[in-house]
Amino acid sequence: MNPVLNGTALIVTALFLLWMAYSNIDKPAKSFWAILALGFVLRFFVALDPFLHDWDERFHALVAKNLMDDMLKPLLHKTLIFQYDIKDWTNNYIWLHKPPLTLWFMAISMHLFGVSELAVRLPSVIFSTLSLVLTYKIATSLYPENKTVGLTAMFLQCVNGFVIEISGGRVPTDHVDTLLLFWIELGVWILIRQNSMKRNYDKIFLLAVITSLAILTKWFVALLIPFLLFCFEYINKKSPFLTGLGKFFITGFFGTMIPFLWAAFLGYNYPVEFSWEQSMNTRHFYEVIEEHGGEWWYYLDKARINWNEGIYIVMIVFVYNTVTKRDNIGIFLLIWVAVPYILFSAFATKMNGYVLIASPAIFIITGKFVVKSWQTYKRHWQVLAALIVVLSLRYCIERVKPFHQSPDGTVQAKLINSIKSLTPDSSSSIVLNNPFYIETMFYTNIVSRRGVPSSSDITTAKQYFTHVSVISDGNNLPEWITGDTSIQIISTAR
Repeated sequence: MNPVLNGTALIVTALFLLWMAYSNIDKPAKSFWAILALGFVLRFFVALDPFLHDWDERFHALVAKNLMDDMLKPLLHKTLIFQYDIKDWTNNYIWLHKPPLTLWFMAISMHLFGVSELAVRLPSVIFSTLSLVLTYKIATSLYPENKTVGLTAMFLQCVNGFVIEISGGRVPTDHVDTLLLFWIELGVWILIRQNSMKRNYDKIFLLAVITSLAILTKWFVALLIPFLLFCFEYINKKSPFLTGLGKFFITGFFGTMIPFLWAAFLGYNYPVEFSWEQSMNTRHFYEVIEEHGGEWWYYLDKARINWNEGIYIVMIVFVYNTVTKRDNIGIFLLIWVAVPYILFSAFATKMNGYVLIASPAIFIITGKFVVKSWQTYKRHWQVLAALIVVLSLRYCIERVKPFHQSPDGTVQAKLINSIKSLTPDSSSSIVLNNPFYIETMFYTNIVSRRGVPSSSDITTAKQYFTHVSVISDGNNLPEWITGDTSIQIISTAR
C-alpha cells in the first residue's frame, strides 16, 4: 500500500463529500447521506491498517479467530502445553477478559470474509457508521424544529478523531467500546420515541433486549440505558417517580437475564478464570490496574483532546442556558454526559475510552451551540462556532493520519514474513521468544510464545512439536540454545 496515494485519495474523497454536505445543508436528506458516506470512508480508511494494533486489538483478534472453531470457548492460546498464569490476560489460556458479543461479531466477520485485519475491524466500521445515523435521529427527535442541529451533531461525530481511532482498533478498548456506543445510542433513540409504540411494554421489552446485548458487550455499564429511560420519563413527566423507577428495575431485571445465563455458563465451565476476571472488574473501582491511573479531573482534561478545546465554553454556555430556561431536554443531555464522567472519574483505574458512551450527547450539545451561534448570535460567537468545527477537522486529520506509515507495523510485518518463510505453517511448529507471538498465531497456524525459553520449555517444545524455532535479536539468547542444531534461530538483528 502506498501511503501517499491512499492519503491523497482519502483527502480528495473527503473534500468532495464535505462540499456535498455543506452545499446541501438546506436539503437535509442529501446532506445526511453525504455525511454518512464521509463517516464510512474515514472509518474504512483507518480499518485498512495492514497490521494489528498492540492494545487491545491483537488480543481481541486472536480470541475471535479461535472462537471460529467453538463460539462458546474463548481461547487466547489455542494449544495448551505450557503452564500459564490466569492472572495474565495477555498470555493465558481461557480468555474471559471481555464479554463475548464483540468477539462473536469479529469471528462471524472472519468466517465470512477470511482471517484478516479488515475482517476483524469491519463490524466496528459498520456499527460506528450506524451510530452516526442514531446521533442524527436522537438529535432531530430532541430538537425537531431545527434539523441542522442533528446534521451538525452527526457531522461532529463523523469527523471526530477519537471515535474514528477507537473504531479502527488503534487505541485501547477499541471495538468493544465501539459496539457499546452503538447499543447505548440505539437504546436512547428507542426510549425517547414516545409515540412510536402503541403499547408501553413494547418499549420496555426492546430496551431490555438492547440492555442485554450491551451487557454482553461490556458488562454492567450497560445499565445506563434503563437509567436514562427513568431520567427521561421523569424529567418530561411521562411517568410518576415510582412508575419510572419500576420501569428502570423491570428493564434492568429482564436485561440481565441472558447475561446472567452466560455468566453462569462461564462460572460452571471455567470457575477459576471467571472468578478472577470478576474480581478484576471490581478492583478497577479502588485500585489502579496496569498503571492506568489519573487524578479525578483526568477525563475533564482529556475532553479538550477527545472533542476539541472549545468544549469547555460549549458546556458552560449549555449548562447556563439549561438551568436558566429550565430546559428538560438539556437536563437529559447533561445527565447523559455527567453520569459516565462522574462514575468513571470515581474509578481508580482510568482509560480514555470509558467515557465514549457520553459522546453522542456531547456532539448534540456542541451541534446545538454551533448552529445557534451561527444563526442567532453576534459575529464573535460565529467565529467561535467556526473555530470549533475547524478544530474538530484538525483532530480528525491528526488521528486518521492519511499519509502515515507506522514503523511498528513495518517491523511486525517483517518478522512475521520471516517466520512464514522459515517455519512450516502448521500447528506442529512453535516459535519461542517471539515479541509478536499474538500476531504470529493470528496470521498463521504456528504456535508461539513470548519470553526467552527455559531448558524445560525447550524440552517440552521438542516433545510436542516437530519444528522448534527461537527468535534472537543477536544477544538475548544463551549459548546452550544458539548451539543446539535442532533449534532454528530466527534473527531479528539488522
